[in-house]
Amino acid sequence: MALISSPVSGLNLEGSALALWNEFLAGYFDGLEHTLGLMTGIQFPQAVLRFQEAPLPQPMEGDLGISVVWVAPSSICTHWDTLTAAEITASGVVNPPLRQQRATAHGSFLFLIRANEAGANANAQKQVADGAALLYALLENSLATEPLSQKGIHKLRPRPPRLAFPGDGSPGTDLNYRLRVLACGAVLRYPVISQNS
Repeated sequence: MALISSPVSGLNLEGSALALWNEFLAGYFDGLEHTLGLMTGIQFPQAVLRFQEAPLPQPMEGDLGISVVWVAPSSICTHWDTLTAAEITASGVVNPPLRQQRATAHGSFLFLIRANEAGANANAQKQVADGAALLYALLENSLATEPLSQKGIHKLRPRPPRLAFPGDGSPGTDLNYRLRVLACGAVLRYPVISQNS
């Protein structure tokens, strides 16, 4: 699956990375079957995607929701490198020098996978567990995530999803609400088009 969103950019680091995640996740969590690695015919659920603080529609009425939260980079380093033809085209700069600074940002993303037991969804716990497991398998698969790498999101390191809110009947909990959290480290690489000659 080729991504058409612009590559990661230092002009809008957060926005460009989240736009890539939106396109990538929407291409899998669409309710259709997909190939993952060597396995074909894997049924992915349809999911409502949200980013940063954007709320999921309420009530969720049996939908699976995935929210992606970008955690600011822990460090950003720069070094000199030769730009690729794709980076030159994406920069919009006419005839930039080929040697430019390249930035490398080490950061992470949180994926919040949730569902409510409502309507046709009688088992939100299973829906959330299955959705989180598929997301983890997707992020671990280097062939599946290659389109992200081609656009500047590299070295994905997902951690197994953990149960964050079981709806287990504890005082004050919503018994119909389920949540799992998956953290994923990543390296964002992008050119710093700053030199004129």
